[in-house]
Amino acid sequence: METLPPELHVRIFAYACMDDGAIGRSLSSVSRYIREVSSPFQWQSVSLVGHENMLTFAGLVRQTRTKRPIYHLFLSDGTPPFPRPDHVYGDSKHFHQSVELRDALRSILAFAAPTLDTLTFYSVATFLGGGASIAYLLSISYPRLTELTIRGRCTPVQLTSLSQSLGTFPHEMPSLRRLHLAIPCHGFAYGNLQEIHSFIRCVAPNVTHFRLSMLDMWGSKRVAEVLHAELAASGIVKPMLELPCLPGETSAIAIAQEVAWDVLLPKSLQLFVIQPSPTKNFYCSCCMEFRGDVDVMRVFEKLSEEADESRFLLFNRGSTACMGYGSNEAKQDWLDRMDDGTGCWKQRDEAIQEPDDDRLFSRSIPQSPPLSSSLPTKYERKSSFSTKIRKFMKKLKIF
Repeated sequence: METLPPELHVRIFAYACMDDGAIGRSLSSVSRYIREVSSPFQWQSVSLVGHENMLTFAGLVRQTRTKRPIYHLFLSDGTPPFPRPDHVYGDSKHFHQSVELRDALRSILAFAAPTLDTLTFYSVATFLGGGASIAYLLSISYPRLTELTIRGRCTPVQLTSLSQSLGTFPHEMPSLRRLHLAIPCHGFAYGNLQEIHSFIRCVAPNVTHFRLSMLDMWGSKRVAEVLHAELAASGIVKPMLELPCLPGETSAIAIAQEVAWDVLLPKSLQLFVIQPSPTKNFYCSCCMEFRGDVDVMRVFEKLSEEADESRFLLFNRGSTACMGYGSNEAKQDWLDRMDDGTGCWKQRDEAIQEPDDDRLFSRSIPQSPPLSSSLPTKYERKSSFSTKIRKFMKKLKIF
């Protein structure tokens, strides 16, 4: 390293600092020279998990006087053990903590917005606190953002209501092409279908990839009806589907309805991915039968069989403990897309291990240590800094 010119050091650091922030943090502790030369690249990709890391990084952002671009950002407002799914409303203490977190969130996003390419926000907070954070996130302009993943506990209707009460309104993202919403949808009832339609048209008018991961335990009969109708209207599947029979049936046919609602799938869409609710046996409020949703799932599965997989994909249910889309999975998808992988747009051959309860959460995921240097991080990648340098040197044919 000592024999290489600074220009080559700059190229090496720019290439190396494309993990979750671990390398940038290490570089800041090597020497004064390394810290100064690598400084513009240390924040190229940043992962912040938990209140403490986000508050600390927000303080660093407010103090910085130089431009340090952030291209890839992963944010999570909680650290293990997470609140359990049935803790919906929370208490006033948690809400006040959320207010402090949202101030930090706004500082971080305002700093990163001009250069941001990919953004994942994973909220484990109550629908009130998490929804308010999402509302603030969407009110910021992101001129270069191409991919956005949002995981939260608020429905589209609740998000709209929170935005109106807070006076924050979604801002159009002209470059956004890939949108993943992991949210409860209440079976597209109570105006949630209309709100998803309005959200996409407002925030992502040019979206080409849309994934909907449904996190609630509501019945999905209406969801299947909407998808069948819209996919048939687009020529992706047939209007009439022959379904496998359930016990007591001699024949089963699903006929697509006429689309008489504001469509969910925009004309610009190239691929739609849906992950059904992470439940198998429950009282289906829309089917009104104690038969779970097996009759609905057979429609989803038939749609998946009939459709071109380049246009429509059906993903396996997520685990109930993670409410459909786990934190480990979200983090891995973010890292994978940063490396030009498929990320959340392809079904994994093997499910990422996610904890089953709070006890497993605290045991299987390491706690994030307090930040003491200039760049926060939570996880370390497998590739070391020296390995990345060697690979980069080989590309430059120096060795």
